[in-house]
Amino acid sequence: HWFHNFTKVSKIGGAGLQRYIMSSTVVQARNQEDEELQLGPVQAMPPPQAPVEIHGTKFLQLRVVGASFLLNQIRKMVGLTLLINKGWVPRSEIARALTQGERANVPPAPAEGLLLDDLLYDGFNRRFFGKGELGISEEVSFARFDGEREQFKQERIYPYIARPENQPDQINHFFENAYENLVNPTDEEGPMLRTTEAIESLRFNAPTEI
Repeated sequence: HWFHNFTKVSKIGGAGLQRYIMSSTVVQARNQEDEELQLGPVQAMPPPQAPVEIHGTKFLQLRVVGASFLLNQIRKMVGLTLLINKGWVPRSEIARALTQGERANVPPAPAEGLLLDDLLYDGFNRRFFGKGELGISEEVSFARFDGEREQFKQERIYPYIARPENQPDQINHFFENAYENLVNPTDEEGPMLRTTEAIESLRFNAPTEI
């Protein structure tokens, strides 16, 4: 797909704006107590079952696997998803924003919570593993460190993301700015996303809280 609307670019075009997304999944992580998330021993986690709750706030994980990513690509993908879920932007905007030649100013979601979770070398391993003198004798993989990685995320990263000063003000600020830009676009921002009747009703009702 073409992700020119999901990064900062000066013009449309160029093969460098194409990216291959292998999967995009909402992952529900297992509930655990705050003490376990911060301090307790954590084993390699089983398949996740429910939203993870940290400091009283429930989180869903959106896991995107791709060959490579552009600057702000994931944040803008999440931003568009949030606006569609809010009912302000029609789902059809996904296909339009991914179409070469179309312009859509997609707002990026807050950076809090964005995490590079893993590096995959499947293509590299298929090409070089067991290929004689020019190949490698052992596949490149971080799977053997899954337990340590999960423990570090549970003890350090997730509690930091859930700190009160890191949420939910950023999300509220995102929706406030997105609402203002959608109903009162400026020429500098470029063509905006198409909106639904729901946001038009908010516009005429002059909401005090979004």
